[in-house]
Amino acid sequence: MSSGWGKVSRARGYAWSVFRRPRLHAGHGSTEDDVLTEIVEVFNREHHGITFTFDEYYKTEDDTSFGGDVLYRHAWNHTGRFRLQVSLRERPTLAAASRPTERQAYFDYLEFDLFNVRALEPIEMIAEEVRAAFQRAKVRDLYDLHRFAGTPFDVELLRRLVVLTLWQVRDPFDPETFFTRLKSGVCDWEGIRRLVRSSERIKPDEILASVDSRFAAFRELSELEQPVITDAKSGWNEPLAERLRSEIRDLAGQS
Repeated sequence: MSSGWGKVSRARGYAWSVFRRPRLHAGHGSTEDDVLTEIVEVFNREHHGITFTFDEYYKTEDDTSFGGDVLYRHAWNHTGRFRLQVSLRERPTLAAASRPTERQAYFDYLEFDLFNVRALEPIEMIAEEVRAAFQRAKVRDLYDLHRFAGTPFDVELLRRLVVLTLWQVRDPFDPETFFTRLKSGVCDWEGIRRLVRSSERIKPDEILASVDSRFAAFRELSELEQPVITDAKSGWNEPLAERLRSEIRDLAGQS
């Protein structure tokens, strides 16, 4: 059992380790093509007895994202694969940090030491989920927000991040539209039931109520947030957005 878990997890663990490398990001003189070139090189070699192949991939016309299926093989599995997706659309507002992975049952069978993974601040992860819910309003987004609603976070800071995140993609945030879309998009509860533990009871009314209550402060836009929202479609007022960005970093203790 140890060998089986180890081989599968080493393939995935190696994939994570690639993104811990400090050089692997666009910036400091590198370009999106540099990032793509390095990823292709990394995933076309052997590592600890596992051979990776990444020959075919897609790249968007605006060069902001790319990905594809990474194939891997080893002694007892010649058909392993996982999906790799890389987005270079935006820079995080808050500094990313190296964090330990949440413990899983199979960790006891790993054949390598655990390592930290460079990740967004949790509050920025929630902001990205809010953006997804605002822009597409699927029931799984509502469920994710329901789960986040039970965790501690600064909702005032989160609202500012949401406003700025949507400004960056030229989409003005509207709180009432956000809540309306969530309620109108909840139709596939059976789809959620298929994704969660069978022991977890899905109660639509409670999920809607928890999100509406926990994120209620979204309706209380600040004097700085309102003009940023007004400017979102044009995106001309970068100094205004920068003021909001600085305020966010101050609130997060990253000034």
